[in-house]
Amino acid sequence: MTDHIQVGDAAPRIQYAASGSQTAFTFPFPVFTAADLEVWLDQTRQTTPAYSISGVGISSGGTVLFAAPPVPGALVTLRRRLSIARTSDYQEDGIIRAKVLNDELDYQTAALQQVAEDVGRAAKRSFLSASSADLTLPEPEPGKAIGWNADGSGLTNDPAEFAACTATVTAQAAQAAASAATASTQAATAQASATQAFGYKIACDADAIATASDRAAVVLDKAIVAADQATVASDKLATASSAAAAATARTACDADAAATAADRAAVAADKATVATNTAAAAASAAAAAGSATTAHASEVAAAASAAVASAAASGGAVKVSGSDTTSAYLSNTLTAGSNIALTVLNPGADESLRISVTGLATVAASGAYTDLSGRPNLGTASPLDVDTDTTLAANSDSRLASQKAVKAYVAANSGPDLTPDVGQLYLAVARLDTPTSPNVGGTQVADEFDAASGIASLGGGTVSSGYLSNPGSTSMIAQATGTAIGDMTGGGGLAGAFDGVTSQSVTASATKSSATNSYIGKNLGTGHRIASGIYYVPADGNMVAGPTASTVYLQGSNDGSSWTTLGSADGAVTYPTSVTVTSGDTATAYSYVRLYVVPTVSGSEIRCAEARFYEVANPPNMTVASNAYTAQSAPSTLSLVAEYQDISGTAVINTDITFEVSRDNGTTWTAVTMTDFGPSPISGARVLKGSASAAGQPSGTSLKWRIKTFNTKEQRVHGLWMQWK
Repeated sequence: MTDHIQVGDAAPRIQYAASGSQTAFTFPFPVFTAADLEVWLDQTRQTTPAYSISGVGISSGGTVLFAAPPVPGALVTLRRRLSIARTSDYQEDGIIRAKVLNDELDYQTAALQQVAEDVGRAAKRSFLSASSADLTLPEPEPGKAIGWNADGSGLTNDPAEFAACTATVTAQAAQAAASAATASTQAATAQASATQAFGYKIACDADAIATASDRAAVVLDKAIVAADQATVASDKLATASSAAAAATARTACDADAAATAADRAAVAADKATVATNTAAAAASAAAAAGSATTAHASEVAAAASAAVASAAASGGAVKVSGSDTTSAYLSNTLTAGSNIALTVLNPGADESLRISVTGLATVAASGAYTDLSGRPNLGTASPLDVDTDTTLAANSDSRLASQKAVKAYVAANSGPDLTPDVGQLYLAVARLDTPTSPNVGGTQVADEFDAASGIASLGGGTVSSGYLSNPGSTSMIAQATGTAIGDMTGGGGLAGAFDGVTSQSVTASATKSSATNSYIGKNLGTGHRIASGIYYVPADGNMVAGPTASTVYLQGSNDGSSWTTLGSADGAVTYPTSVTVTSGDTATAYSYVRLYVVPTVSGSEIRCAEARFYEVANPPNMTVASNAYTAQSAPSTLSLVAEYQDISGTAVINTDITFEVSRDNGTTWTAVTMTDFGPSPISGARVLKGSASAAGQPSGTSLKWRIKTFNTKEQRVHGLWMQWK
């Protein structure tokens, strides 16, 4: 398969007689640009928009479509006319690409066809002629005719011939007046003479065209030499390929090292789970301590009540006042209630009042109580201070926190610190009951997405690296997109870094001299989520003159002045290496993007053969359903526990991602409302849990789960556990 025009053996000119209704006329020869094709109607050259051309750059030719049909009988002429000039310039010891060489040879072949067509239509001597006469036309002179000189070796202006011709024409005109037939014959003779004179001029033009043909042949010879140089360059590229293979082997070693790091991460995850369980035990111990404090307070209150009861049962005196001197003041002031007897002691002088409980004998006889006399002394209880400090800073055994203080302390210190324990408890239970993936565990099933074996249909999702996700694809931003920006205006200028050529000379690359730093990029016009950027080194030089190593930064902006660094990489020094910088933020869209180069030694020339940028497309919405799992009996409730991660940063649970369950093999689905119970051991992931009743579905034992995402937001599910009862 070729990617260039193939010039076949076809004359670069074709003519048609217009029918009056036909508007499309084909041409069987290729043209490089629309400007290479001339369109004529009779003797008048046409211009757009009177016609349009299709098939430019196609080897088999194309079609001219007139806006209006040419009039009947009009002669339609289509011919290719090229500028006979050399536009390519191969660099000494430079790389010659096959396409460039093929395009040049195609152009020269087409130019030769054009010359051959012109020569074929010119007046010239027969190739059998033995004459060596000079066919150069003399300078035009009025009153003279062109004719052969005396010895027939060339052409000359002959006044006698002109006079003779004039006399002849005059005589012929007189004869024509006498006889129309004779006049017609003489007119024909005059026309023949004129045609012969025109032939002399054409012969001269033929010599000039032949000279141009010789020059074209020289150009073709040079192109053949350039092809040999391209073969040498190909050998050099083969050597570079071997170096690339060695780099691939090194990448494999790095992959083994990454696998070892992954095993270490798994061990760290197990340690995190142990720490989680320890925290849960500590929380339980704190709750027990709170219950002990409450029990102690109840014990103190009971002791106080017992002391009062003991005093009353023994007929003890309760002193109410020590200052009244009025006799019977207390007995007249207080009124005894049911089963209470009041006895005044020392009336009028340090009067006191004995309060006795009556009716105890009846109670004792009933067996409900015994006589309270002689019971052990319960002693006294010291009152505890009420602590209203909401921080409980005293941390004392002799203070009793108020209800309000305890409530405030719990509200201030539980929140995100205590909530994760609940989520991780759900996660731990699910993993304990269903340790492998995918695995059926009686009334539970788990899938940790190590593979897609437990999934019936992915529907836009992918399974890799232990999670289910819907990543957007990565593609190169077309070089024609937006406007080039930067300060590398030397060499081939900014355009040299966006011409699609990754291996070109320093003179054709974008450069900046005596630089401490430099940048090259694009104003894309609209926002793009940048995935990476690639910086290519010129084919005949270094990235930075010297050579000097550099650091290349990938940066994005939305105003062209404030830049955010998305990633960086150490710069390569010499060709054929390139520098790839990966973005750490593929969620934010930027309308400006650039590669910013900082060499380790300033003051050198910075060069860029090509700059390319890649973007992440919006992720697809996915609908993923599991395989069917068989329950022992039709469940009434199905529950889900998921480890979920929002990569987009804006997804809303139960809106941008939904979870569903089915007990009739996926014919009927019920939505499960998921609740966020806090972070999981996986960095950035959350524990979600929810349950749904299956009562509204047809009875069945073929169970499935389904996950859907919406609004083109990238999301991940690291594991899903389904339980039923």
